[in-house]
Amino acid sequence: MNAGDPAPSAPPDDRPPSVTAIGPNENLLHLLYRGEIDALFAPFAPAALYLPEAPLRTLLPDPVAAEADWAMRKGFVPGLHVIALRREVAEARPEIAQFLPDLLDSARAAWRGRRRRYAETTPWISQAFLEETRRLPEGWDRSGVEPNRSMTAEFLRLLLEQDLIRNPLTPEDLFPAHLLPCRTRIDA
Repeated sequence: MNAGDPAPSAPPDDRPPSVTAIGPNENLLHLLYRGEIDALFAPFAPAALYLPEAPLRTLLPDPVAAEADWAMRKGFVPGLHVIALRREVAEARPEIAQFLPDLLDSARAAWRGRRRRYAETTPWISQAFLEETRRLPEGWDRSGVEPNRSMTAEFLRLLLEQDLIRNPLTPEDLFPAHLLPCRTRIDA
């Protein structure tokens, strides 16, 4: 779903009290332009952000510095993607859950290598790669349960705090130990 997509409808009883639905023909970007919301958090920046006379701006004046500072204080970079397997699939084919983190990390390493090699195709991208290396801890983007345990725990805590889930959950509730690779098994 993108910022300009119409809002999905959900039965009112499925929403926590802190969530207000918008109309079926509304979208968050329109609400932002009309001043009905103060900020928009979306997976992709609205195209208007890149216009020479952009009517939008980033919420923070220096997002890179703020994100790097936050990561150093918290000890992790918030996940950009979550990959989930249906329980039936994970139990029927546990090797998928066990090898998926390594496959994702290998694919990301290949992408990053190509991207760095061809960095000259985009102004300042080389500098962005250097900033990432200097400001973020090594392994900040590793896949798997164990490298992301503190991020997952914080995410679950915030879901509960914001009434988006009804009961407290732990990473162990989401990732059964028998489905984890040996190197990331949760030993209590």
